[in-house]
Amino acid sequence: MAVALKAVPALTLPVIIMGGIYTGFVTVTEASALAAGAAMILAVFIYREVKLREVLPVFAEGLKSAGMIMIIIATAMVFGQWITHAGIPADLVSFVRDIQLPAWAFLLFVTIMLTILGMFLEVASILFITIPILFPMLKELGIDPIHFGIFIVANMELALITPPVGLNLYVLSGTSGVPLNEVIKGSFPFMIIGLVLIFMLAYIPQLVLFLPNLLMAK
Repeated sequence: MAVALKAVPALTLPVIIMGGIYTGFVTVTEASALAAGAAMILAVFIYREVKLREVLPVFAEGLKSAGMIMIIIATAMVFGQWITHAGIPADLVSFVRDIQLPAWAFLLFVTIMLTILGMFLEVASILFITIPILFPMLKELGIDPIHFGIFIVANMELALITPPVGLNLYVLSGTSGVPLNEVIKGSFPFMIIGLVLIFMLAYIPQLVLFLPNLLMAK
């Protein structure tokens, strides 16, 4: 019971974040800053695990990590722009459209294409390139847009851990101090799990559509 009571202040963080977002009090970005401030207050004044003199070093370490992540994102975006201007992603998407695949083969090909693009591009570039061309094809193939949207999100989650340009691999390596090659080796089981999940979402639509259909039926 004592442990449960001790956890109560920390459990207010999700309430602050989700409550602030869904009430419209803060944006998603502002909610992250609000949560960071609340976490600092809890750590310093409630749990007393961080002393006041340690606050500035903690901020400095946070800025260091944030700066490293921003450099990685900027580098990935530059590389993505080069790939985009080379016309490779557009050619892949056009190829998918031209060969007129059935729905099951279309989803398989999109998975392969997004996996390949995820190895070299960051998520925003992939979405900007592919979605405007792929989305109009859904109606003629009989694919539900909600189903396809969740399917794309799962693919993008996989792209974040796909070497050599998986953003989360570099973030994890930088924040943990573990060499990148070790992080990549450790990511392979999660890549396999991600692929299994993607195929389940692709070919068992009710996993995605059960709840939306239930809500829309009302």
